[in-house]
This record gives sequence, C-alpha cells and structure tokens, in this order.
Amino acid sequence: MTQKKELQRNYTFADTSLRRKAIGVTDCVMRDFDFYITRGVTLVRLNIFEEMIEAFDSLPDDAQMLGNVIIATEVRNKKAEDLRVAIRTHRNMVENKWGIRSFKYRIYKFDRLNQNSDETLHRLARAVRMYTPAQLADLASEGLTQEKIDNINNLDAIFEDAIDHQLAAVGARDIQTQDRILKGNLIYKEMLRLCNIGKDLFFKTDPARYNDYIIYDAPKRKPKTGAKKKGNAGKGKNEKM
Repeated sequence: MTQKKELQRNYTFADTSLRRKAIGVTDCVMRDFDFYITRGVTLVRLNIFEEMIEAFDSLPDDAQMLGNVIIATEVRNKKAEDLRVAIRTHRNMVENKWGIRSFKYRIYKFDRLNQNSDETLHRLARAVRMYTPAQLADLASEGLTQEKIDNINNLDAIFEDAIDHQLAAVGARDIQTQDRILKGNLIYKEMLRLCNIGKDLFFKTDPARYNDYIIYDAPKRKPKTGAKKKGNAGKGKNEKM
C-alpha cells in the first residue's frame, strides 16, 4: 500500500500573515469591484472566500495542539513510572526469595525493566499477572499480597489508557496540521488568483492599486555599482506580473 504524502505549504509566510494578507486582498477587491466584475469575479465567490478565511482563522493553532501532546506525554510518562515502581518492588521480593539466578526470577525478564519501551513495560506487567498467583503463598513472607498484585494490574490498565490518550493527541495534531495546510493552500490559491487579476487590471493604469495586489514584498537591496536593475524581485510561487 502506497503511503500518502504529507501536504506542504505553498506559501512561505506564517498562517497569521496569510489571514491578514487575504483579508487585505478582499478589501481591495471590494474597493475595485467594478473592475473585477469584468473578469467574472462575483460577490458570491468573494463571500465564499471570506468564509474560507474565517474557517481557517477558527482552527486551533499548532501551539495549542502541541500543548495537548506535551501534557498527554507527561501523563503517560508518569503512569509508566508508577508501574515501574510497583514492578521494581515485586522484583525485589522475588530476588530476596529465590535470587537472580533462579528460574522463578528469570521468567519475569526483570532485566528489561529500565528499557524505555511501552511494550516491554506491558510485557513485564503481564508476566506479573501470569506468574505471581502461583507464587503468592511463597512470597507472602516478603510482603506480597493479592492487593499488591491487583495494584500492578490496575496500574498497567491506567498506563495503557494513558498511551492511547497520548497517541490520540499526536494523531489529532497531525490531522489538524494537514487540515490547516490544506485550507491555507486553498486560501493562498484564491488570493493569488485575485491578485494576478488585480495586477493585470492596473498594470499600466494605476501603480498604487497595482502595488496593493503584490503578495510578496520585494527585498531591499543596496544597488551595486554598474549593476543593472532586475525586475520582478521578491515574487512568490506562481506570482506573476
């Protein structure tokens, strides 16, 4: 199965700048609407464009989505550590009772306890659930009770929920990011179309209005001695004269 490629922004400025520029272009088009109507631009299409901008502005920003991921990750890490502490205590009981070379110790694979892997931690918790009931009577002298076994099981379930929540937060951020890029690209495409029309309308008749439809400002450069001036500086992707 072919993996779907991630979307890329077609514009080089920030999303906040895209919104500001798009609103500015809309205002200019309304000002010059008598000219634009000759190019097939209608109020209906302009209203749709404004709704696109408003919908784009209402999307949660990435900082908020990233904050959700960070919080969910911190919760997952805390629940993982709670589970490790409980399993570590159980490991101490088994080691004190039979020693680290015994089969009853080695079946748990306690050496994996400090590995930074959610699946490995789950496996250790499952090992406690599988092997400990038969050892409960023998380990009672070390302080093991059914309540402590149940606690490890409960901590494992809580840890699993925290993993699911963290993965959901990461997935939500990824989806939101792609949705924002898609909507932003659509706004940029329509803004570019309107600006290209505006520059064509006022290319030789009104320099001030022509400049209103330039999306990317030309970079300021110091002229070099003997160098010829170059036109069309600072234009963005697909931006035309």
